[in-house]
Amino acid sequence: MSIRGLSKVPKKEILVIQDELSDLGKKLQKRRKDLGYTQESFSEEMDINVNSVKYIEQGRRIPSLPMLLRLVRALKLKLTVEPRK
Repeated sequence: MSIRGLSKVPKKEILVIQDELSDLGKKLQKRRKDLGYTQESFSEEMDINVNSVKYIEQGRRIPSLPMLLRLVRALKLKLTVEPRK
């Protein structure tokens, strides 16, 4: 899978990024479902394309920082930053 905007990033780092995006997508998907939204209803609520929701949840798209903040607020989550292990 290729992620747009990462063409100059070393492949080893891309694998780490893909894992992190997959984890993020799974967490967003679980929370969306917990709140009773389908991908379609959530995309309408957010006023974004349903494919954007799908690709973010699949870890295939990197949300911009403003989009990530919108998602976090809409899903009533808290965004935290932790040091890498």
